[in-house]
Amino acid sequence: MVPRLPSVTGTARRGLLIVAGFALTACSLVQPTPAKPPPQPAATTQQTRIAPAQPRAAPPARRAPKASPADLLGSDAARIDTLLGAPEIVRREGPGELRLYRSTTCVLHVFLYPWDGAIRATHIEARTATVRLAASETDSCVASFS
Repeated sequence: MVPRLPSVTGTARRGLLIVAGFALTACSLVQPTPAKPPPQPAATTQQTRIAPAQPRAAPPARRAPKASPADLLGSDAARIDTLLGAPEIVRREGPGELRLYRSTTCVLHVFLYPWDGAIRATHIEARTATVRLAASETDSCVASFS
């Protein structure tokens, strides 16, 4: 036996007709056409001269690093600043000094202590923002200051 569907009342029928009318109206909306481009100016008898393209300058040759760890060890603060630039932080502790230099790739700590009658770099450490770099990576850190 097949169940019988309830009949649609007049109010429901009108509601269905209104919804169907909105659906058909929405589908029939005309989309605007894009505007036509402006007309091209008429050709003139004068010709425009275009300058020849200038050759691009060659990129600058990569410079050799200014410093290596060996250049820093045993140097005084003035020499280190010449090689690396101004330090971000200078902290003095007793007779020693810690100087922090930051490049785009690493942070370099230079420790200076009395040595042969002057304050000189006795130790350097390189690190990233999160980890200390191995001694083999210190060269590339120092070179990044060039």
